[in-house]
Amino acid sequence: FGHVNYWSLRSIETHVDGLPRRFRVPKEPEFCDGCAAGKAHREEFEDSTSSPTRPFELVSADLVVVSTPGGASEFRYFVVFVDHYTHYAYTVLLASKS
Repeated sequence: FGHVNYWSLRSIETHVDGLPRRFRVPKEPEFCDGCAAGKAHREEFEDSTSSPTRPFELVSADLVVVSTPGGASEFRYFVVFVDHYTHYAYTVLLASKS
């Protein structure tokens, strides 16, 4: 998120004379969690033919990995639970998956 891609940096580097060593682009592209997350996609679910008729009849959960590098928080994951009848959402912060 918010940085120039590897190949553009390599191209810029070839057009600059006297670039200090600390600004040299690595020989091979490095893996970027943010880029991977930005390019990821999920398949859509089929539309449901029925709706829940009472609370807790249908609850969804989603585990999210926090990929903020160097973050001060001890929490690396969170789970979001959604009750599809009440539309109530509840979030739980987790330090680990287990």
